[in-house]
Amino acid sequence: MDGTRVVLGAPVHCTRDVVGEIADVLVDPADRRLTHVVVRARDDVARLVPAELVTWSPGGRSGLTLTCTEAQLLTLKTIRRFEYLGLSDQPEPDRNTDVGVEDMVAMPNYEATAFGDYVGDFEAVVGLTYDQIPKGRVELRRSSAVRSAAGERTLGHVDGFIVRAGEITHVVVEWGHLWRMRHAAIPVDAITTIDTDQITVGMSKDDLRELVV
Repeated sequence: MDGTRVVLGAPVHCTRDVVGEIADVLVDPADRRLTHVVVRARDDVARLVPAELVTWSPGGRSGLTLTCTEAQLLTLKTIRRFEYLGLSDQPEPDRNTDVGVEDMVAMPNYEATAFGDYVGDFEAVVGLTYDQIPKGRVELRRSSAVRSAAGERTLGHVDGFIVRAGEITHVVVEWGHLWRMRHAAIPVDAITTIDTDQITVGMSKDDLRELVV
C-alpha cells in the first residue's frame, strides 16, 4: 500500500533526534487532506505543525521526520487551552478558529468554611481542556471513534492514516482487545463524514474484517 503511514503516538524526528510524538492531526474535511500534525514536544506542549514541514517518507511505527529544527519546532503555535465552564456551556470559536478535541479534566476546589461545608453561592462548573484549531479544519486523535453510517455500534477507533503527498488515501482503524488487536485500512472513498473526534464510514464490522492489515 503506497504512501506514508501516520501512526498516532509515534515519534517525531528533526533530523535524527526524537523531539516529540504525534498527538493528533488536523484534516480538511472537504478535500480529505491532512493539513497539520499536532506534535507533543519534549516540553509536553502540543504545537501545530503545518504539513509542509513533514517529510512524507515511509513513516509507520518509526514515526515522522520534520524539515525544521527542534528550536524552530518550539516556536510554532501552541493550541491547547483551559477554561472553567458551566455544565451546559461549550468553548466558543472565534472568527479565525474552531474548537477541536475536548477533555474534562477537573472540578474547582471550594474550601469549607470554619463552620463546616461551603455555604456560598457557586455555579456548577467543570474544567475543560480543548484545542484551538484553524477555521474549517477538524481534529482527530487516537481515541476518535470510527462509526458506521448504518447506525451500528462503534466499529473501533482511529489508529492512524495512510497519506500520499498530504492527501489521505486510507484511515487505519483499530479494534479488539489488548491481547487481540486488529487493524483495517479503510479507503477514503468509504468515508461519509469526518468531524472533530469522529469519522463515519459506509461500512459494517464484517466489511472491516475484509480489510485487515
